[in-house]
Amino acid sequence: MYTSQSYLEPFWAENNGFITGRDALGIQNSSISTYSRLLPGMTNLTLRLRYYGFYMWVLQNYQELYGSNTEKTYKDQYFYVRKAELIMAFIMMQLHPDEQSVIGSDYTKRNAKEVDELGYYNITKGADKSNGNENRELYWDFGSGALGQYYAGSLVSLKLIKSEGFFIIEEQGQQLALAFANNIEDNQKQLFLTIIETGKLDMQDLEQLADFALNNIPVHSDEWNFYIQMLMGTDGVNLVDDLGAETNLRRESLSLYLKYLFQDDDAYDNRSFIKWQYNEFNPEESGNASFGWTYYYVNEAIHFALETIFWSILVDLRDKERVFNDYIELITERIVSNSKELYINISLDSTLNDYIVASSGSSVVSLLEALEEKVKNYSNNEEAEALAFQLLLAIYNSNYSRIDKIKAFEHKYGINNQRGRISENFSIFIETKLNCDFKTFIKDALKILLNNHINSAYRKMGNGEGNLLKFMIEDGIIFHIQTMEPSHTSPRLKALENFMRDLSLITKERKLTDEGTSILTRL
Repeated sequence: MYTSQSYLEPFWAENNGFITGRDALGIQNSSISTYSRLLPGMTNLTLRLRYYGFYMWVLQNYQELYGSNTEKTYKDQYFYVRKAELIMAFIMMQLHPDEQSVIGSDYTKRNAKEVDELGYYNITKGADKSNGNENRELYWDFGSGALGQYYAGSLVSLKLIKSEGFFIIEEQGQQLALAFANNIEDNQKQLFLTIIETGKLDMQDLEQLADFALNNIPVHSDEWNFYIQMLMGTDGVNLVDDLGAETNLRRESLSLYLKYLFQDDDAYDNRSFIKWQYNEFNPEESGNASFGWTYYYVNEAIHFALETIFWSILVDLRDKERVFNDYIELITERIVSNSKELYINISLDSTLNDYIVASSGSSVVSLLEALEEKVKNYSNNEEAEALAFQLLLAIYNSNYSRIDKIKAFEHKYGINNQRGRISENFSIFIETKLNCDFKTFIKDALKILLNNHINSAYRKMGNGEGNLLKFMIEDGIIFHIQTMEPSHTSPRLKALENFMRDLSLITKERKLTDEGTSILTRL
């Protein structure tokens, strides 16, 4: 018999709760697709360039040792790679503790005292993910290590490896493996391989493995030249334009980035390069990386405006339940009133087109920066939502004249099928409303945003993700679940900066070195 103490919900009725998720409006893929084309061969998680050569050398050695051994499985190869990754983490911890983005660095810091007790680091213990070790602390949880979880996609796209269960090194990967090996003393290579085999790393060994360090790519070596040629080469046979021609957007982006650093901007932050590119953009250019970064900036500005409006609704709904239709009317009236009072002082019966004309001359950059400041404080939500609409109108006013170039860029690089792209948002939110009064424009935009969130959340939930809804509507009542702050996507610029530093093209202070200036001249 069930009691109040023994009763358990049936598994099919258990509530797993709501999860935060990302991209509540389902629009960010257009930005992700854009920066993926602009900087292919790297990701926001492949943050150290020398891992590319290191992995090639490790896989090449594994292949030479066990390539014909049919008893070996892909898990054996993964274990080999995992041990190599952990050895590298200990090398960097001991020799270069201030270096960032080192795989397994948290584990090595927590287990640094193991040397004092045992006389060696137990690499096998920290890397072995075989059955029975699932509950042991490991340097990395993913079975194939950071190679499989983070780096494999980039290595495949660059034609360095194939991933078919086993990691299979390609001809170009073999060339990089050789170039990497040429920069390592023979005794160090042998010692590294011995440690993989025995699983034991003496502390004194670390001093003898300095050639392996991630920040130790000798300038003008074969390895250095390979990386330079790889980054400056075409984007890849799988990355072509709409006519099937290979593209050079990575090389052009690298040139633009070095050119930006050459300007010696003291106000550098995570988005200053993108803003600089937007400000410096030549309207006569189209289809190249310069246009691409301008496109990305505009696309992100639209997304931030839309996400701010959605955020404001969620902020306003906290601890409240509202009749949906009444609530939409209330928000609409508030935004119209605040827009007139704070930003656009024209008659309320004016059309949307009149408002766009009235916003002529508004700076997209200034408005976006002001909006980014507003959303830092929840008490600013009403001003922020009105400012977000002003930003949308300013973006349209500044860019509708080149809509044909925008659509051509989207088509050329396969962004035309991504939700949230510039042309789609212009059409849905503005172009179909130009002759409407401003109040109708606001009300329709609010309904579109709320519907977009519901559609996006249910689509992701249908793919097996948890409940991503930020609000619910039941019996005509809308109520709050979770607040989602507006955010920007991360366009791989941290990886690009790290690569440039690893190649000694820039300093830690982001100043061009002589080599960086020379490469910029070549580009």
